[in-house]
Amino acid sequence: MMNVQDTQKRDILKVLIYFDYFNYPLTGEQIFRFCSCKTSLSEVEIALNDLLVHRKIFSLDKFYALRSIEDLIHQRLAGEARCEMLSDRIKKSAAMLSRFPFVKFVGLTGSISKGFASEKADIDFFIVTEKNRLWICRSLLHLMKKLSFIKGSQHWYCMNYFVDETAMQIEEQNFFTAIELSTLIPVVDESNYYSLLMAANDFWVKDNLPNSAPSSNKPLTTNPFFANKIIQWFSSDFLNKSLMQLTDWKWRKKWKGRNYPMADYKLAFKTRINISKNHLHNYQKKLLSHLDKLDAVQ
Repeated sequence: MMNVQDTQKRDILKVLIYFDYFNYPLTGEQIFRFCSCKTSLSEVEIALNDLLVHRKIFSLDKFYALRSIEDLIHQRLAGEARCEMLSDRIKKSAAMLSRFPFVKFVGLTGSISKGFASEKADIDFFIVTEKNRLWICRSLLHLMKKLSFIKGSQHWYCMNYFVDETAMQIEEQNFFTAIELSTLIPVVDESNYYSLLMAANDFWVKDNLPNSAPSSNKPLTTNPFFANKIIQWFSSDFLNKSLMQLTDWKWRKKWKGRNYPMADYKLAFKTRINISKNHLHNYQKKLLSHLDKLDAVQ
């Protein structure tokens, strides 16, 4: 049976293995934030020092990783600089999305929400929509994204997860989704939907990440497009459902034709009346499988 110190060290290794998938070294504060056991920063620092003494991990400056770290630090610092340069672009992209009909909340997800942007980084967004209007909203937004290809700006509008306001509790409740939700940054918010989203998922996120805290980012406020009321008048539950069914048919045909593993399809893609998920790379499966290395590094 493990004691408290052993549990803390195992949690630290789990966090480092997770981010090792992205070649991403962490600070002590970040490791503390993503630990699965209730602890303190000072206790994490003591455990980190013990792991260093036993050569289980590497450290340079303020960063920690499972392997030689110098090149990883250089990569991280370059990614942080690129992320900072994208700050205004993120706000503009989120503001554009929020002006469309039925959008209630736009949050930043993916690597940029963790402060890192690769050279070809996408700007990933999580969107909450009005009840029974998700698929109308999504269709309009993705029509706009199709037009963005003309300017080569499609990477500024990666909308891979939608829920409507009745489905804000995330179904997959695990270490991966807890990290993604805890690092989500509210960019545009109407009527405090970020707080509602966090409250709907607080119980299981705290089970996975008891040391995490909600984002303190102050969301923007925007004005809707002038044509929104006209679009809303012509919208209906029938249209919403029809667009969902059309999208589901197109996705299944497309990915079956490209030999996408159908066993993984239900996890990577969702087409329900109040949820749209399009995670082609299925990082949830890949990262949870990556954690199987934990026993090997202890």
